Amino acid sequence: MPYNVAAADSSGHSYASGRLDHHPYHQSLDVDREDGNDLVLNKLFARWFEVAVFTYGWLGGDPDAIGNIEAAMSHSWDWPKHPVADLQAEASSNQVRLQTGALTLTKLYADAGEDFEDELIVMASNYGVTPDEMRTVLMQAVFNAQNQQASMEQAANTAATKTAAAVAAIFAGLVDRLTQGTAA
Repeated sequence: MPYNVAAADSSGHSYASGRLDHHPYHQSLDVDREDGNDLVLNKLFARWFEVAVFTYGWLGGDPDAIGNIEAAMSHSWDWPKHPVADLQAEASSNQVRLQTGALTLTKLYADAGEDFEDELIVMASNYGVTPDEMRTVLMQAVFNAQNQQASMEQAANTAATKTAAAVAAIFAGLVDRLTQGTAA
């Protein structure tokens, strides 16, 4: 770990060089986290899951009840992300990535070390709405900032109109054929 990171004192460094010292530290921290996942947490989780299956009757109390136990044990570890120097630039980037679908709220919350589903319930409670209503509010907030939700609804309506027109044309053709067959 660089001295200025360990000492929390970059007074002898320029801003840029102080920030540069943090990058290798954070990269090594990511390696340590992955090692922790592989060497400790995943093994601990596997044992815990096995005991939970028997204790609480999950999977009918039989871990072999399904063919792929790894699928039942699917999980990930949410480590908090590293601090950012320019919070405004990150917020702007997150907004763009959310609006374009390149980022989900679940991932955004996980990066902050929080669980989106837990926070959604808290938000809904704070605003006196149901979690489903809160999801709708969040979707409108994310996609309606640049009127994207209206564009999505317009595209859906256009597709529905085209589908309805195609179905109407098919039925009109059938009616014509039936009418011609009756008139003959």
